[in-house]
Amino acid sequence: MNIPWKDAYRKAEALPHAVVESRYTGERPYKKTPHIVFEHIEGGGTCWLCGQRRGPLCKTGHGNRFVCDPCQRDIRRHHEQWAREAGTTPSQFTYVPIIDALGLGPQ
Repeated sequence: MNIPWKDAYRKAEALPHAVVESRYTGERPYKKTPHIVFEHIEGGGTCWLCGQRRGPLCKTGHGNRFVCDPCQRDIRRHHEQWAREAGTTPSQFTYVPIIDALGLGPQ
């Protein structure tokens, strides 16, 4: 089954810099303003946490942010530790590259 939004993410990954936007097109009185759901920058964007290295776009508790590999590992470990202490299951989608969380990474 071919899903158009997956194609948009894959095409964005193949370009040096690309943005995928989403917009509500239904009949309900929701805002129809487009919003960015995915962004790809060749070599990664500047890390939101350390501001020094570059990394892919990741889902965070503060929205989608670029996070380098070392910071991803550190914050992911903290996220999992917090979940264990709270007696909950950590989200498998938080603090990992969005493209990997969606199962759209390299094929």
